[in-house]
Amino acid sequence: FKGDTLNFATSGRSLTLTAGNQITTASTGTITTNGGNISMYANDSIAFNNAFTLNSNGGAILLNADRDASGAGAIYLPSTTINSAGGNITMGGGNGAITTGSGYAAGTASYQDGVRIGGTVNAAGGNIVVNGIGYAAPTNNYFSGVYLSGTLQNSGNGTTAIDGKMAGSFSGNH
Repeated sequence: FKGDTLNFATSGRSLTLTAGNQITTASTGTITTNGGNISMYANDSIAFNNAFTLNSNGGAILLNADRDASGAGAIYLPSTTINSAGGNITMGGGNGAITTGSGYAAGTASYQDGVRIGGTVNAAGGNIVVNGIGYAAPTNNYFSGVYLSGTLQNSGNGTTAIDGKMAGSFSGNH
């Protein structure tokens, strides 16, 4: 995407993007549905490199990286805004269902954290699931499974589950 706005005004219309490699944004943009789901599947990473907005207005939002389950495919959202207005928000990876503790986005050499959230994610009553495993760099650098420097909120009755893991093994004081 590059500076695009996709607006699905008809109620219940969903959007599914599937990529054999990465889904990336080159500049700002917006995707909005009117109660429809927004689903993104990438065999590698999903990276919104600039301020980007996803609004589903009650529909579910799914970001599924590492869809081919190769162990490489992160979700990188340094300044993204995601609003579901009551729909579920799910971020993770693999070729199966993403549920609490199952289905992890996996950090890569380019995007080391499994899931990085630097913007705002708001389910407003829907459930939130975020699963990530950090990249195991060959030089004993370890990265977060889930790195949260932005806002993850649920202003309603929904649940929030975050499961982050570090890849590899290490010893010493932590």
